[in-house]
Amino acid sequence: MARTKDSYHHGNLKDALIRAAHEQIEEAGAASLNLRALARELGVTHPAVYRHFKDKDALLEAVAQQGFEELAEALHASSEGGGLEHLLQTRTEAYMNFALQNPECLRVMFALIPAEARMKNEALYAASKRAYAALLDMVEGVEGDPYINSAVVWATLHGLTILTIEKQIPKLVDKAERAEVVAQAVAVLQKGLSQQAVRKKA
Repeated sequence: MARTKDSYHHGNLKDALIRAAHEQIEEAGAASLNLRALARELGVTHPAVYRHFKDKDALLEAVAQQGFEELAEALHASSEGGGLEHLLQTRTEAYMNFALQNPECLRVMFALIPAEARMKNEALYAASKRAYAALLDMVEGVEGDPYINSAVVWATLHGLTILTIEKQIPKLVDKAERAEVVAQAVAVLQKGLSQQAVRKKA
């Protein structure tokens, strides 16, 4: 998200606050987020910020919503053709690319906002469901419970993503070696889902 300091002059203070908050979070983590500091940066009064966000948590939810919207767009745009393995490959890459570009935003989306709070925020919940729909789409037609199948896929690619961000596995740090690990993970997922389909038909 590019920061636009004068966008509030055109009635877009809310959007400017979300963009500025996202950048501040990426630079110094969510703990650094300060509404007064954002107001000073954008050249507006503190009360003007509160007309759009009642507190820091509300602004964090808006950042998370924007993150889910961008993640959903990246996932759905990554590939609509090909078989299961192709979808697994392209959408895993899209998921990891988004996360590596927005690691602190990802923490806000999945770690700092409880699921209960996400479900209570209608716009945030809708955005997160759209992102998850890309995982459900991948396992459409595969035998078994689609939510369990998609949860396994999500757990795998999200786990790889977090391990990459935290640099916990050396092979995930180097881009070329990471591609090998991702390809292997995709092959394992594809094989497991395919074998499940065979077992169901037996």
